[in-house]
Amino acid sequence: MTTFLERYKSGEYEQVWDELLARGSSIRNEPLLEDALAVARETMARTRTNIEILIEPQFGISICRLRNPEVG
Repeated sequence: MTTFLERYKSGEYEQVWDELLARGSSIRNEPLLEDALAVARETMARTRTNIEILIEPQFGISICRLRNPEVG
């Protein structure tokens, strides 16, 4: 059986989160708990990576441009 984490990593982001949310509080208990936590951790790791890219001056939006769109 494919885990939620495996499906999430293969690109089924919305489907996995929809299914986890549909299960309600039952995801707080095994056998779902470990897999649901793994999906949440993976989501947060990806979020962190994306934020780091956004705030990296050479790739993201510079603070100067946010404050003054006419700059660079």
